[in-house]
Amino acid sequence: MKFKKKVMDINQRKAERYNWLLGQHDFLTEKIRQIKANNLEQTPQEEQQIKFFTEQQKKIMMEVQKLF
Repeated sequence: MKFKKKVMDINQRKAERYNWLLGQHDFLTEKIRQIKANNLEQTPQEEQQIKFFTEQQKKIMMEVQKLF
């Protein structure tokens, strides 16, 4: 019974981490959308921000994949 409880706790933590990571991914998606919505052409600084946010999204998805 202890083993089953431990597995449930681990799965619960994974689910919480998964939800948090996807929330962060969605947040970054919205930031990118806002930058792109402001102008048809982005400034070099905006392009750099988009690149940074995109890299962060990739890292998040790699972390999500590790959960499974």
